[in-house]
Amino acid sequence: MTTCALSIRLPFLTAIVLCAAGIDMSLCVLADEINSPSEISVDRTTEIDRLIGELTSRSFIQSDWAARRLMSRGASIVPQLTTAVRNDIAAEEILALLTRMSESNDSDMAASSLRAITNLRQHQDQLSSGTRRSVETVYRNSIRSCLAQLSLIGAVIKRDEHQNVIEVRVRSKDFGDRQLMLLLSLTTLRSLDLRDTKITDAGLRHLASLTELVSLNCSDTLVTSSGLRELEPLQQLKEVVAYRIDVTPADRDWLREHLPGVTITNR
Repeated sequence: MTTCALSIRLPFLTAIVLCAAGIDMSLCVLADEINSPSEISVDRTTEIDRLIGELTSRSFIQSDWAARRLMSRGASIVPQLTTAVRNDIAAEEILALLTRMSESNDSDMAASSLRAITNLRQHQDQLSSGTRRSVETVYRNSIRSCLAQLSLIGAVIKRDEHQNVIEVRVRSKDFGDRQLMLLLSLTTLRSLDLRDTKITDAGLRHLASLTELVSLNCSDTLVTSSGLRELEPLQQLKEVVAYRIDVTPADRDWLREHLPGVTITNR
């Protein structure tokens, strides 16, 4: 028997011997498989720290491999990447990675990455001057990219005298929850008209960063009465137009309680 074959059969042979001896296999764990939850957590943290460090490698192959390994963890890795940026660890490389992740087909990862970029920019006073400049560049690039994609689907975009985006109006059956992520960086938005699109309750969660939003039209969409509760983070919201959405009295009362001064029109 070859060494390779022997190594494959050993666990199986061990099991046979243990069973023959009358030992309950459920009580037996091979030594090389024993890991406590804390050990697993430490190992994963160490691996992530190592991968973040490898992002700065002079070898493109090594840095790209590290980026791919981090991306393979999905949205769950975003908080640790954000913390590393705040600690000025591989900040430029991580920001480039977050940009790459924001363009992913994984909607959760894309949304988390865009939110991270936006949050870093909103709390830039916590960053070093160099990292602050990098964040500003990435943030502005994300806005340009999102606006370009919105324009391609026919969205009408309005700016104020300072060139801040204050109004977006969309009329497209191809516009759904994934496209809604294009709005995440538009934190100066005050009016949003999404009537006759395919957005759902889940998509409304993507609006949480639009804290300046005053008016929202979600008429003739797939949004439901209970889904409107996802608007709670938007404390400046004063008007919700929801034609053809059967808003129940309970949900209407809940919204008025959690969004003081909001008017809901659905008739």
